[in-house]
Amino acid sequence: MNSLNRCRYKGQALALDTAIACVLALLILLIGIRAVSSALQHAEETEEQISLESRAISIADFLVKEGAAFKENSSYGLLACSHEIDGGRLSALDLPSTCVELLKPGQRASCSGRVCVKRPVILHSSMEAGFLVVCAE
Repeated sequence: MNSLNRCRYKGQALALDTAIACVLALLILLIGIRAVSSALQHAEETEEQISLESRAISIADFLVKEGAAFKENSSYGLLACSHEIDGGRLSALDLPSTCVELLKPGQRASCSGRVCVKRPVILHSSMEAGFLVVCAE
């Protein structure tokens, strides 16, 4: 029996095939739109994470090299001792939406944030090794 004999009119089989093809095309289009929006959302989250990481790294590097570094007098003026952290200078700094903490060896950080960076330093007050922890929100 011919498949066209099931339909009452000659164009009915063609219209049914076209309707099924349109429904499939719409489903593929919806799946594509959903995939693109999901990819865009993931890209935004990744971009925000990278931005926070670079902010935390920049702040940590600034503090270690200049911002909270111990400064001593020399014949050339004040010299910053890189990686030797002055706790007094560190506590005087006000960094918005950033948690900064000095840790002695064996201590755990109480700072928290979405991104944290840890740098090895020398604590000027005790002249022992420690860590500078910078967490960004």
